[in-house]
Amino acid sequence: MELEYESSVVGISNVDQANRIFGNGFIIGQDARYSYILTCAHVIRNAKGKGGKVKVNDVIAEEVDIGAPNEADDLALLRVERLLGAPLTRRNIGYKGLSFTSFGYQNESIATTEDSKESVIPKSLHGELGELNLQRVRGQGFPIKLWTLQIKDLWQLGPSYSGAPVVVKTEAGENVVIGMLSMQRREQILAISIEELDRVWPGPTYIPFKNREDELKLILSSSAPAYYLLDAPAGYGKSTFLRELRKQFSERKWICAYLALDSSLEMDELAEAVAENLSISHLLLSHRSNYGAGYRLGSALQSYWNNSLNNSQEGLVLLFDLDPGSGNSELLERLLKEFIPELESSLETISPFYRGDNRFRVVIAGRYLNSYYNQLSIQRMPIVASRQYLSPFNYDVIHSSSVDYLKQKYNEVRQIADHILYLTGGHPGCMAKALKLYKEHGMPPQEFVDQLSNTIWTDIVKPVVSSITTKVASSSAVKKLMSNNVLRYMDYATLRKLIAFLEIPEVRDEFDLADQLTYSTSLNWNNHLLRDDITRRLIYIGLRNGSSDEFLHLCQIAQIICEEAIRDNSTFYPDMWAIEYLFQFLQQRALLINNSKQRQELRGNFMSQALPKVLDWLATGRNPQEQKMHLLRSIDEDWEFMFTVNYYLRDNEYNDDAVEELKSKINSHLIK
Repeated sequence: MELEYESSVVGISNVDQANRIFGNGFIIGQDARYSYILTCAHVIRNAKGKGGKVKVNDVIAEEVDIGAPNEADDLALLRVERLLGAPLTRRNIGYKGLSFTSFGYQNESIATTEDSKESVIPKSLHGELGELNLQRVRGQGFPIKLWTLQIKDLWQLGPSYSGAPVVVKTEAGENVVIGMLSMQRREQILAISIEELDRVWPGPTYIPFKNREDELKLILSSSAPAYYLLDAPAGYGKSTFLRELRKQFSERKWICAYLALDSSLEMDELAEAVAENLSISHLLLSHRSNYGAGYRLGSALQSYWNNSLNNSQEGLVLLFDLDPGSGNSELLERLLKEFIPELESSLETISPFYRGDNRFRVVIAGRYLNSYYNQLSIQRMPIVASRQYLSPFNYDVIHSSSVDYLKQKYNEVRQIADHILYLTGGHPGCMAKALKLYKEHGMPPQEFVDQLSNTIWTDIVKPVVSSITTKVASSSAVKKLMSNNVLRYMDYATLRKLIAFLEIPEVRDEFDLADQLTYSTSLNWNNHLLRDDITRRLIYIGLRNGSSDEFLHLCQIAQIICEEAIRDNSTFYPDMWAIEYLFQFLQQRALLINNSKQRQELRGNFMSQALPKVLDWLATGRNPQEQKMHLLRSIDEDWEFMFTVNYYLRDNEYNDDAVEELKSKINSHLIK
């Protein structure tokens, strides 16, 4: 039976026709020059042989990325300088019992009168998805998701079928790929879930948010420090940033290893994982030797570099992505005190490392690394790490990046960028997927949001919210606060009130809770809760979508706290609490912004009732003109508040009129 996506499936083979090893791949992206092909890592390793080259449908292909050998991370990406068939749409929408099809090519023996020979035969598969299994990659901090396939066809599936897509139909009749056939384990036939693709290729889902360009240039610079700690909370794009570093270092002919590390990892396991990632496991000394893990890896790299075919490489960079586990402090200590110094010492006698220009580099990314490093640095450290903090994306970055990605008119891009920022909280990965979904559907912005906002929540944002809320806290008190907090700011008085309002358990007082928050690095030194703004926004998107009544109640509690802070003349930064009161006023009315009439009614209430009341509170017992100037300056510095005012109170145009009206009302307000 002919399937609708056959032209998107390609055959992968050695450039030498005498080499019979064969596999499949499928097109997942194209640009003006290249087609990008997803396949299995083992297909590439087996097919390229000693020559090191493979071809895709008789066109020589370039290897973009490849997973570790002999692991569940069996992904590889090729590109060919030719536009082949259409890219397959990919979405993570599989579930047990869902019917699927697959199409690929398989080597089969054909008997002739003289002898037998192998021929490539097109084959289709039909079946249902079975269980979704998790399989860990040795030495790394992430599991791979694998679908079990229940196949209905009777023909024998051979190894050459690896790399074929697993395709399902949506309710609209669209073919989407949800996995790639990878391996057979005993009686089970397994396919890698398509969501794992991000491990080898950010692809079209990656949007080059502009305030990362400077950070890339800094670390890629020839004069950059050797060791970086890259600190950022969940959702700031650390993993995507590391993959981009790997890509650009590789283009500069550096040897690159990128690993996501489990916090329980032992250093000998790390040496083996890096060696396997670099395909030099055969050169690694036995762990039974008396050498440390870094020396073992260094010895293997010495042997690798002494081979004349390899000594043209410009340097070595290790990119470590630390998981959010509680043992990261201990792992960081072992890396900085043992593994990296041992490896550095081992490389000193090898060109190009003895030149002293930092040709061996390590970038370690994770959450709260600056805090961990501060605790370690009171001791004498054998190496000094340069610290870089990834900042959250502000509105200007989100908007200009969307313009570059979508290549559309300014107002249309602003409209969809505003909608997606509201729906995703500014989480880079969620925004990228939502923008890609918008680009694929080609609908007007409002129609897209009307039809697909639920899909964006359930398929894109909700899984991230679920992941964050399970990992965000250590103690039960911190977890309860973080999971039920809608306030953007915090001080001791606020903590004291929240303990009572939320009935937070197991804390003596606000100082005890502040210590717990500081220990979990949720409270920074200027007493603003959650410098991790994206996490907070995602948590209240989860509350808004999943528990709207509870969300409304929490916003009302937040408003009471803000009002009390504004009215208290001993409060530091009353302008901040005035903005927060108005912010919470709008948040409570999130369900009243779906049409223009509702927004205009809300705008009238906001400007004529809520704002004058706050301004009167703010001026009572204080210098009115001084408070006005502080408030206007603080509004200009708070992009999230300005976005919320413009989005909730807009007319039919997406512009800054609502904020401009707000500022005008503040300037003209007469204090009673």
